[in-house]
Amino acid sequence: MEIPDDIRQCVVFLCKKKVVNGKEIYAPQGTGFLVSILDAESQLNFIYLVTALHNIENEDLDNISIRLNGKDGGRLDFVMKGAQWYTHPSDSNVDVAVIPFPLGTIEHAHKTVPSPMFLKHENIQNGDIQEANEVFVIGLFSQHHGKFANLPIVRVGNVALLSRDKNERVAVKWHNTEIDAYLIEARSIGGLSGSPVFFKEPYFKLKDNNTSLGGTSRIFLAGLIHGHWSVDSAKIDASETDASDNQSRINMGIAIVIPAEKILEVLMHPDLVKHRNDVVETQKKQGVVTPLRIKE
Repeated sequence: MEIPDDIRQCVVFLCKKKVVNGKEIYAPQGTGFLVSILDAESQLNFIYLVTALHNIENEDLDNISIRLNGKDGGRLDFVMKGAQWYTHPSDSNVDVAVIPFPLGTIEHAHKTVPSPMFLKHENIQNGDIQEANEVFVIGLFSQHHGKFANLPIVRVGNVALLSRDKNERVAVKWHNTEIDAYLIEARSIGGLSGSPVFFKEPYFKLKDNNTSLGGTSRIFLAGLIHGHWSVDSAKIDASETDASDNQSRINMGIAIVIPAEKILEVLMHPDLVKHRNDVVETQKKQGVVTPLRIKE
């Protein structure tokens, strides 16, 4: 599969503070990625960091940093002290957390996934994306993440199951609940939680009333990695499956993906919508943009 090189540049690493040989360091533990919402009227681009909620919900948030690649090489560690993370406004079982990210304040080498790239349920209903279509995941490989800069890996697979019926949900042990999710045939490993997942539309697709082949190919943000099922090698049974099992167990090769629509619902949190509206109004009245600041 051919993957646009710059699409890797949306990925950042989530690091947690550790003490190694008496020295405090921030070690990469999970993946996040950058998305953007463009206000059509003002042409202001609002940027957010997205990750899986389970990456941060039981952590001291002052001990988390975001590791980015610098514009001129090397890495940047952005400590998120005092930051306000936002979750789904009405459903605590959506495994998504976002934070406004002041990308414009640092010399970075990153790009964002614009919201029009988000896969919608109508894309599934229209047949834009189907089972067996190609999929790829970009994220952290904890065994080799890069000493001097982030080195995200790319894992490739296929769409295994799409939820056409919104009443069909996937049972997971996280929060002991059922969640809206897609299934993909790709091995998720520790560190990939929160990674962006992209669906690739087939290059050749019937067009013009299904009488001819077109030559376009689109990439959709499918969502983010929640986890995978693992099974005990001595007890392969449905009751033993879990999206958050220890890596030492056998990975079934099926990963669970939180839909991009759920990410968009979090981005539509009333507080975030209000902030965007306030910034736009400020620009209208004064010609000055006041970005939402994060303490460093």
